[in-house]
Parts: sequence; C-alpha cells; structure tokens
Amino acid sequence: MRIIFVLISLLFLQHDTDKIFWDVNKKLKWSDFQGAPPKNSGFVKAMTAYQILIKSAARYEDETPYYDVKNVFVKSDSWTKTSSEKTLVHEQLHFDISEVYARKVRKAFEKLYQDSITDTSIYRKLFKELDEECFEIQQEYDREAHFNNKKQQEWEICVAKELKELKEYEFIPEQ
Repeated sequence: MRIIFVLISLLFLQHDTDKIFWDVNKKLKWSDFQGAPPKNSGFVKAMTAYQILIKSAARYEDETPYYDVKNVFVKSDSWTKTSSEKTLVHEQLHFDISEVYARKVRKAFEKLYQDSITDTSIYRKLFKELDEECFEIQQEYDREAHFNNKKQQEWEICVAKELKELKEYEFIPEQ
C-alpha cells in the first residue's frame, strides 16, 4: 500500500510541474514559458496561459459544497519569441489579472457558503460568469496596453489595487 501511495504522489507531483501557482513573492521568468510559439503568431511576441482551477466539492458541511479555487500558470501552453523585460512585465500582469478573478471567485463562493447554498449549478454559473469576465478584461488589457506605456502603467496600478482590496481571498500555496 505504501509503495502505491508513493507512486501516486510522484505521478501527481510530476503532473504539477507544468503548473505554477500564483504567488505574490514569485514572478514569472522567461524560462517558465516552455510552449512552442504557433507558426501564425504574427506580431504577438508572447502568450501567457493560465487556468483558474476549481477542485469540485472538496468538502461538504451540512450539504454545502466547499471548493478549492487555484490560479495557475501553464508552462507548456505559454510561449515567447522575445526576451524583453517590458514584455515579461506585460505577461506577468495577465497572470495577475487572472489572480484578481480567482480571488473574485473565492469571494463570491464565500458569500454562497455563508448563505448555505447547496445547489452546485449556482456555483458553476457564477464561476462561468466570472471566468468570461476575466477573458474579456484580458482582451481589453491587450487592446489598451499594446505599445502604450502609459496605459500599461495604469493597468499595473489598477491590478495592484484590486489585488490589495481582495487580499483576504489570496491563495497561499504550501511551501
């Protein structure tokens, strides 16, 4: 039994090497971008792939489901054709925006927990709405900040403010 547990643990750890949990103390590095750029990437110099992961009904209390919500950077789907520090800062902000939305999901779920909502479809619907909003904000960020240093700085300030306002919903990865 112990050998099987160790093997399963190793497989789980191996699978997780492709993902980096968002961490206030750990910024992305170009070496984290391990995917291959698509042939038709045009003028796009880098791409940040992130996922807001929901561990389905991690636990129940009085029929209320509780979920683990994590924001991860996906190394194998993220790529770069540059080593520009300015571009890396831009890509980091994409990951930071997804953290803002992971925190918004945690906050919204917390309200549902407090209201003892047991219908999992409500959680799924809420997550879908916030996930779609995150995608739209990511697109807006690219449209506004592309080749615009002033807008880039405005976005950095705005996202930092939102992260601070939602600090209590930050996920702290185990070390």
